[in-house]
Amino acid sequence: MRAHQGYLERIALAMLGNRPDAEDALQEAALAGYRRFAQLRDEQAFGAWMRRILIRQCRQILERRRRSFPVDDLAAHLPDTVPGPDPEATAIWEMVARLGDHLRPVVVLRYMLDMSQQEIAEALGIPLGTVKSRLGKALPLVGPVITRFILADAGLQWAYDMGLIGEPVAEVTQNGITVRILGVVADARRTTVLYQVLGAPSTGGRGRQPRVPVHASITAQMSEFTPPEETPLGYLGTVSTLPLEAEAAELEVRFGVGAETITLTVPASRTETDRFSREVAVNRALEYDGVRITVEAVIYTPAETIVRYREEVTESFDFPVQWDGDVHCNYLEAGGQRYRQSGSGGGLNSVSYLAFPPVRGPARLVLKPAVKAEPLDAVWPLEEGAVAEVVGVPVTLAGIERRPGAIELSWTSPVREGFVGVSGFEVIDGEGNVYPLGGSWAGFSNYTHDGVRYQRYETELPEGLEPVAVRATKAGVLVDGPWVFDLPG
Repeated sequence: MRAHQGYLERIALAMLGNRPDAEDALQEAALAGYRRFAQLRDEQAFGAWMRRILIRQCRQILERRRRSFPVDDLAAHLPDTVPGPDPEATAIWEMVARLGDHLRPVVVLRYMLDMSQQEIAEALGIPLGTVKSRLGKALPLVGPVITRFILADAGLQWAYDMGLIGEPVAEVTQNGITVRILGVVADARRTTVLYQVLGAPSTGGRGRQPRVPVHASITAQMSEFTPPEETPLGYLGTVSTLPLEAEAAELEVRFGVGAETITLTVPASRTETDRFSREVAVNRALEYDGVRITVEAVIYTPAETIVRYREEVTESFDFPVQWDGDVHCNYLEAGGQRYRQSGSGGGLNSVSYLAFPPVRGPARLVLKPAVKAEPLDAVWPLEEGAVAEVVGVPVTLAGIERRPGAIELSWTSPVREGFVGVSGFEVIDGEGNVYPLGGSWAGFSNYTHDGVRYQRYETELPEGLEPVAVRATKAGVLVDGPWVFDLPG
């Protein structure tokens, strides 16, 4: 109980609005929990179980109340077991505290505890329509602060900071569904459209239904879509595409909402984004063992911090590598915090982009190891179980699947530090003729599991070719710098 004390106190204070009633609710909930403890089947769920009991006790106190009580300053009464609130949290608590008894519980349960409207109706013993009505009445009263709270919870704090939550730049309503484009951010890495959808079917709360009934794409562009967050403001999300090729352009964004297809055209401009972003030249290079990495610039935007860098390798490995994110990752260190990359992208002339959460001030960039190829002459007869040694690592041809005009090969090897696989494949026929592969590969994979590396390579074969062996001409090895760069603020 003690481990959850602060959390439960905050719920009681928020729902009831004053310290004496909150303490009564906590005492009654503790007694009820003690009496019913034998009913708890999963001790790991103790916190959620006590929360449900406490909500019922708060509901009973609210039902007993027949008059209004003066509202205490909740910020001053936050329990000592909980870290002191920041100014934003204080503002939220003060606004919620000033709501009436009929509005405060639904706001707390929906916005702060992320309960679905149906769950709120069941917890408070009121109709679902009443929950919706009370939320609608409460939102204008706590609007600006709660809006920021909701956006931050959905990972969209940057949209609030850029002032994108206001008048939409485009809006269409079709058969009861409204799609709004709240803004477009066009930076050096990508073009991002922020949208809001109202009237779409509810999933019943975050994480309760995997399929979200909203999808978005940017017409005639390669789009990156992630399912939106269902919030009290409707569905909020982003869809992204490549950087703008000109200073300004128009984007056609298509939405699938249930059975409806809704299309909007919106303007996008680098100039608008430049008001909030700045690019700082870095031009620092490190070179180790045939690999040169140059960090050219860092771009600070409200949405993210973008690092533009160039990687040049004497001999490219030309095969994908699946990294262990717990061991090898790109990250920024700033203000005593470590931030892992949130995205990446490629450009022309070996230029790449890394995206991180927005940071302020000087930062330290640490890149994961680079991969280069070393010359290799490893040959496996086309027999399952054939073994060849590659940079001291035994690599086994574990699988062979022939199809008309194609072949699929798979290898296994023990995981060894610094070795990431083989590439540069050729096949050899019965007369010793060599045929390079690679221009027509159809599938590949390269990953590790339980101490074993698995590689798969599928490719077309020249018509009539009957290979008897396969050769790898490249071994992938890690070059671990270290690749560390100091970035200006």
